[in-house]
Amino acid sequence: MIDEVVVGIEIEKDDLKKYIKINEYSRKFIQAFYGRKGKTEVKISYLNPSKVIKDDGQHDLSSLKKVLRGKSGVYIFLEKGIPVYIGIGGKKVRGESLYTRVRKELMPSQTLAKKITKIDSLKLKKKVSDQYIIEKIKGFDLIIISVGEVSDEIAIGKAIVLEKFLIRLFTPKYSHGS
Repeated sequence: MIDEVVVGIEIEKDDLKKYIKINEYSRKFIQAFYGRKGKTEVKISYLNPSKVIKDDGQHDLSSLKKVLRGKSGVYIFLEKGIPVYIGIGGKKVRGESLYTRVRKELMPSQTLAKKITKIDSLKLKKKVSDQYIIEKIKGFDLIIISVGEVSDEIAIGKAIVLEKFLIRLFTPKYSHGS
């Protein structure tokens, strides 16, 4: 259900050249932020929402609980490989871990669902149904990047900066106004 990769980030300049949308400034940012050998351990998890969300919108995320509870980081919903929504979990202000935020975003009444309703209703010129939203979210892929513990102020800061950076880099259609 969930695939996890643990990465001790060590980025060489040439590693990022394959990403056309990443300009030189962005490459330098990523290298400076996460490229110090031995300083940052990042866990990247991949999830296919269609495997955990039922037709009624309920879900079973027990496999994510042990991996993401108490963690801070960023989650990215992708549609056909393109980021459409980027969010953060683990901010102390809200007291929600990365697990809590991802779990909530997979529900048809949360932030992502509200943004889908607003944007897709305008696009389709009619109000979209809850079932439409559930099917839309089930069609996404999800990448979850854990950068540390919720109790670690540095990890929380990195998650905040990473979220803002990724939103500006990819300008996901459902993250506007973030």
